[in-house]
Amino acid sequence: MLKPELSATNFIADLFDGVVIAFSKNGQVVFYNHMAEYLFDGLSVYKTLDDLLSGDELSVLRHNLNIAFFQQQPMDFYWMHKERLYLVAARQFVADVFLCLRDITEIRAQSDLLRTCSRRFNQIEQLSQIGYWELNITHKTFYWSDGMYNLFNLSKQNKNYHHNIIRHFIHPDDIDFYRQSLRKLLIHNQAISGNIRIFTDNNVMKICHFSAAKIMIDGEESACGIMQNITDYCRTDELKSLTELAHSVKQQIQAIKLFSDSLPFDTGSQIRNHIDITADLLDQAVKKSREDNSEQYIDVEVFLPEICREFGAIAQVKGLKLICRISPMLIRGDKRLLELILRNLLDNAGKFSKSKIIVANSSNSIWVADDGCGIPASEQSKIFSCYYHGKNSCGWGVGLAMVCNAAKQLGAEIALKSRPNHYSIFRLIFSKK
Repeated sequence: MLKPELSATNFIADLFDGVVIAFSKNGQVVFYNHMAEYLFDGLSVYKTLDDLLSGDELSVLRHNLNIAFFQQQPMDFYWMHKERLYLVAARQFVADVFLCLRDITEIRAQSDLLRTCSRRFNQIEQLSQIGYWELNITHKTFYWSDGMYNLFNLSKQNKNYHHNIIRHFIHPDDIDFYRQSLRKLLIHNQAISGNIRIFTDNNVMKICHFSAAKIMIDGEESACGIMQNITDYCRTDELKSLTELAHSVKQQIQAIKLFSDSLPFDTGSQIRNHIDITADLLDQAVKKSREDNSEQYIDVEVFLPEICREFGAIAQVKGLKLICRISPMLIRGDKRLLELILRNLLDNAGKFSKSKIIVANSSNSIWVADDGCGIPASEQSKIFSCYYHGKNSCGWGVGLAMVCNAAKQLGAEIALKSRPNHYSIFRLIFSKK
């Protein structure tokens, strides 16, 4: 049954849980173990490949045997036999070639299933803009899915597996909330969720929902969670209105605080005026869906001085000079919208101005100018987009989007002229009716 020089290997070959079979150069069987008998029907020494196989099974095996004899170096290949997949290792020994065959049908099926699941998971992450992460609490190592890298516009080369780099991309106003949430998760074992703003690697702001919990993975305590980009969802009319309302109310509250904390004289009437404005904003938001806003004529010579008096006090507190140059002008439209526009433009001017702000008008336009840091040309086409966050801004990126939307409702347009490190001029231009 065996060549004399191969008899010593019989016992060792039978210990192998796979198939072992050896062929001579002329294609005859010179050795096999007991597992080979189950694979090849009628197997015996000196039988040839033609006696054992036919068709594609024969041609593939013969082709790879010829290569193994010719190259005289180890080689591996796949081989299908009776609808089973085998991984074949070919090794030359003396003048013969030994084949070690391992059935990997189930392993390959599981591998294909894993690849399919991974592909589907990646597709789900892309469609829903979700990223998944894990933290091994024992070893302090992180895992990020491809969705997390896409969410932050990062390459995998930038990832430190021992550091939570999410913290470096969170909006400054949301850092404390995120840290408190992580403390609840890691110390108090509480599941957490919430919304935060993040900045991608190319400085685009996104609103993300996060949730996380503790679990056991392979017997080790871990934390896992997801982050989902909900920026587009937040742009729906309903949520956008709520955000805009919050932005407007915040402006009023800030103005109230400045008046009450910084001015030594009695400001009761001004404070009451701000409170009335805030209450009116809330009331109008409730009534907005029930009734249409009626248009009216707005006398700019009366309207602008009221706005200037209010912001003049705020500018004084900040050490700024507010200059108003007003000429006769009548506008037909919603007074609330014009007020919303000017309050936002003046609020922004107050944040970035170095020494002065100018409010002026002509027969068909109103403009607000400041001598601040200006806006780079690369950002000027983006700042009116909702939730866009410029390099010099720390807000939600809502104000100028509100201004643009309100201007359209007034039948006007917003024009911007800016020179970095010198000035910015926002001009509200009304169409002639």
